[in-house]
Amino acid sequence: MKRYSAAVRGLAGLLGLICVLLGAGLPATGARAQSPVIDISKAGATVEVIGDFPPVETDKRDFSVAKPGSKDTIVLQARGPGPRFRWIMVGIVNSGTTSRDMAITIPDQGFAGSGLYWPKPPGSSIVSVVATDPLSLQRLADTGKTAYGLTLEGGKLGAIAFEIIGPPPNSITLWQREAYDEQRGSFAFLRGALLGIAALLAAGMFSLYGLRSRPVFLAAGGFAVAAVIFMAQEAGHFQTLARAIGLRGLSPSIFRAVTESLMACFLLIYLAKTSELRRVMPIAGDIMLAGGLACLLILVYGLFDPLVAAGLARLIFCAAAISGFVIVYMLWRRGQTRAETAMLCWSVILAWTFLAFIVLASDPRSVSLSPVLLAGLCAVLVVMAFSLANYAFSHRGMSRHFSHEAGRRALALAGARAYVWDWQADEGELHVGEELETALGLEHGAIVDEGADAFIDRIHPADRGSYLVSVEAAEEQGNGLIDRQFRMRHGDGSYRWFHLRGRAMPGPNKRAARCIGTLTDVTSAKISEERLITDAVHDLVTGLPNRALFIDRLSRAIAVADRFRSLTVAVIDIDRFRVVNDVLGHEAGDHLLTVISRRLSSVIKATDSIARLTGGQFGAFFASETEAHDPLVLTDTLHSAFSRAIDVDGQEVYLTACIGLCVYRGDGAPAEEILADAAIALYEAKRRGHDSFEVFRPSMRDERAELALRESELRRAIDRGEFEVHYQPIARLDDMTLAGFEALVRWRHPKLGLLAPESFIALAEQTGMIKEIGRI
Repeated sequence: MKRYSAAVRGLAGLLGLICVLLGAGLPATGARAQSPVIDISKAGATVEVIGDFPPVETDKRDFSVAKPGSKDTIVLQARGPGPRFRWIMVGIVNSGTTSRDMAITIPDQGFAGSGLYWPKPPGSSIVSVVATDPLSLQRLADTGKTAYGLTLEGGKLGAIAFEIIGPPPNSITLWQREAYDEQRGSFAFLRGALLGIAALLAAGMFSLYGLRSRPVFLAAGGFAVAAVIFMAQEAGHFQTLARAIGLRGLSPSIFRAVTESLMACFLLIYLAKTSELRRVMPIAGDIMLAGGLACLLILVYGLFDPLVAAGLARLIFCAAAISGFVIVYMLWRRGQTRAETAMLCWSVILAWTFLAFIVLASDPRSVSLSPVLLAGLCAVLVVMAFSLANYAFSHRGMSRHFSHEAGRRALALAGARAYVWDWQADEGELHVGEELETALGLEHGAIVDEGADAFIDRIHPADRGSYLVSVEAAEEQGNGLIDRQFRMRHGDGSYRWFHLRGRAMPGPNKRAARCIGTLTDVTSAKISEERLITDAVHDLVTGLPNRALFIDRLSRAIAVADRFRSLTVAVIDIDRFRVVNDVLGHEAGDHLLTVISRRLSSVIKATDSIARLTGGQFGAFFASETEAHDPLVLTDTLHSAFSRAIDVDGQEVYLTACIGLCVYRGDGAPAEEILADAAIALYEAKRRGHDSFEVFRPSMRDERAELALRESELRRAIDRGEFEVHYQPIARLDDMTLAGFEALVRWRHPKLGLLAPESFIALAEQTGMIKEIGRI
């Protein structure tokens, strides 16, 4: 690991060296013209003329302009789309006696100097060229430039007019013909060699997938292909590429945006796959894959606004390079074997990214920028290919099946519903028994052939993090135990519970080289356990939460009520439900409760909750993130659950309900108190008649609170059988002999003891419960 430490410490030095090389290459633009007319007989090898001939702008398509250095005029006919037309005039004179051969070049806007977020459009800004006699122009084939050869006889004066679109070109350079031919040949050879090497490396990365079917090779190959296309366009082969793919009408801006988006996309996917982020850092892995998807969206957006899309792609590429280096460095510090090889690759990627951003901000007239940029990208592909080849030809990876098959079978536990689980940490590969695929209703090879990613994708999203943490903790300990239960998705979409028991086997660097154990299907036991838990806090008839769970949820909602503008509690009581229940029977009553519970559940939101409190009474609370609930709207919504008839054995039954509402006032009142206030409002609603509602007011608490509490106790007393019939003897007054008995009902109150009829008969008559008491 020391050699990689040295490589990391030397990264800063490499970046500094890049800056020095680029700085040394900047002043390569030649001499500047000192007058509006250039005397080519006195010019050096190159003359930069762009700064001395400012553009002339007009709204006329046919435009007369004075010839530089002469009183003659030139008639220029524009070919651009308009409505404004821009021209650059260059005057050339040969004061010598012999003719001179020259070349004039206008470089296309490339990656260099194009800017970061809002890049300049790539390609040529020249629309047309007009030359005056006695100049003769010949178009020269030069990739990445608009170039013309010209000949001017001795003692003659000529002019060249360039019609431009968009911003002025970065430079217009006048060359001695011999100097131009020399530099064109040298740069063409260098760019061609770099493109050839990059194309071979891209093909080699894809070929590695045939040796070892891993997504990382496809991601690297995709990045390499995008890089080759980027290099080809930067080298001036855009038209060749457009013809090759059959899109001759595609603009260079769109082509550049698509290419750079693909580079960023494949770099993010390469990072996620080469470092196995979804295993060791699930959140970071998901972020990388989401970033890759975002790049695809940017790619599509680039078809409509290519300049902005290219800027976004550059920012994402920079973030991916920095994140990749940091993540791989962290994994390397943890001792991950594959991170050691990836460290060199990501160091070079980060260095090239730094170089690219320097080139973006540099003077585009420097002839050294583009070759250095392309050579750096080619170096990235070389190091990436070396890293992938090292992984593909790993002895452990090539022989894993033959060397470990016997060991895996020997360590597997015999027994029903137990399957082999074998995680090879060094190689990042997972082997499971083929029987697991059968248990999950999958086709053969769905997990066994696909490996760790397919296995992790089958785990329930809520359990995936704990599974990865347990495995990672066992790896770090070197000999740690794994004991974890999690759900896996069945082929039919359902989930089954599995219990993983395993042990880590230490490797040479104190981390586990391998973890092996068994998976056991514990779905039946888990279902039984969950049923017991559910029955404890849910109503058996409706499946809704019971009173205890409702109070707990209401308490939690009150604790975070400052996140909401309102919290409204409702108590809903079905009118005459006991009478209906007695007439139709208890099975019909349970059916009515079930239907009503479903209807009420359908009208509440995810932030709300509903429960069955007792008998035909339901409780609900409504937490709103917008405006306070309107009582009329809220009660109409709840009453809609009772508005439709319910079919009971062919008979239509119509129900109504009274509703009591209580709005939480933010005073920290406990849940029981708020629910009691809603019950008081319910009592007032029932006093008004069937199918009514009432909103709680503090003034209701006086006598009505006691009555509501007594009514609630009276209902529970009927349910619990707290009423007793006492027989009082009747005697004849004349002889005091027994004449008979009078049956009187008594209420054995759990707190107040035995109560006489006068203490509850009046309330029972008001609430309609006198009939139910009379049946005792």
